[in-house]
Amino acid sequence: MSDKEKKIPVEEKTAFVDGWIKKISETGKVTEIDVNTLKNVLEELGANLEKREKLEGLSSYTNKAKRPGLNEVWGEEHVDEYWKWIDSYISSYEENGNILPGMGKKKVKFSGMRAFLGELTALASGEMNMETYTTYTEARLYNGKKWQEGRRDERVRIQVPTKEDPILLSSIPPEYPMAAWEKIKTFTKS
Repeated sequence: MSDKEKKIPVEEKTAFVDGWIKKISETGKVTEIDVNTLKNVLEELGANLEKREKLEGLSSYTNKAKRPGLNEVWGEEHVDEYWKWIDSYISSYEENGNILPGMGKKKVKFSGMRAFLGELTALASGEMNMETYTTYTEARLYNGKKWQEGRRDERVRIQVPTKEDPILLSSIPPEYPMAAWEKIKTFTKS
């Protein structure tokens, strides 16, 4: 971290990340961000991104594989709290007449929402590069928007490391990144 970056107040860095996330929600596009700034902000919120040997799972594609790394970074209680919050978000979202797509035989609706925390954390920790983060996030948002618009046949498929053929990524509604970010900002250092 440069001396100049150290001197930027955390509130200013947080405001910058707020704007970055807001733009993602509003446009469905991910712009470049200084990963050290994102890392600093997540650390101020309680993320421990220094346990290098414990972060390897964050580079995995699946939520299940990322969970041990998320527990190390955020603490199991915060990750559990976030998962429960997602359930409430889904209920509230669908009570307002919106329907979220379900994946698999059980019609799981939370996968993309869980992935948002995992991929944001992986990006900040250096376990995911900006290009992969951008590809996954933009596809999740695009597919969520097409689902909302009733244009499901226009959703995009993306190649992921766990599958031989491209897949429809679990999607998120366009407004989700901002809602999730507001929840993440409630985490405190444990």
